[in-house]
Amino acid sequence: MRPAVPDSPRDRSPGKTPEKSPSKSHCQKRDALPGLDQCGYDWIDSFTLEIIRWLCVGYSRATSSGFEQAFARADTVLGQRDGPCLVAGVTALMTAIRRGRNSSFQFSDPVCPGCRATVLPHEEAIMSVVRAGRRDDEAALLGRGLLLLEGNDPALLTVAARRLGGEMERIDADLKALNRRWKRPAPRPLADRKPKHAT
Repeated sequence: MRPAVPDSPRDRSPGKTPEKSPSKSHCQKRDALPGLDQCGYDWIDSFTLEIIRWLCVGYSRATSSGFEQAFARADTVLGQRDGPCLVAGVTALMTAIRRGRNSSFQFSDPVCPGCRATVLPHEEAIMSVVRAGRRDDEAALLGRGLLLLEGNDPALLTVAARRLGGEMERIDADLKALNRRWKRPAPRPLADRKPKHAT
């Protein structure tokens, strides 16, 4: 049986049980990792990464809490029309990754302020595919998709990334048009916002 895509929402060493809540020393291990503000992500990239992390919580813990929180966050930020559309697109992307990738990958805890402000290498690989989908960059989709899926056929992944990228572009354009109409500030990355943790 293939292992679930994520190991845990926290870094886990073999034979050790992860802490129930992130500690200060846990976050200090991430000092060498790039922050969200260093990756060139705009607000919709950052928010999509948050949704990816919540879905990974659901996959890794085999409970509905991560999936419910993904929908709750998307509804809160994007509304009841666009929120479910984004989550559906991210779910299709993650399904393609789970089908095409043999090994697991790590992701950041979306609850811990220190962890969620950094980007792990596996998360960066996923986002490189997502951003290639937003640009409709065929060469980048193929190359980065092959790397993410460890040489396996990325056809399903490229379709999912292109669809998700198109949805992200539409949501971004609609919100910016609404902001211009009502003279509101442009959307900003969400790394500093604290999501409500599902109980």
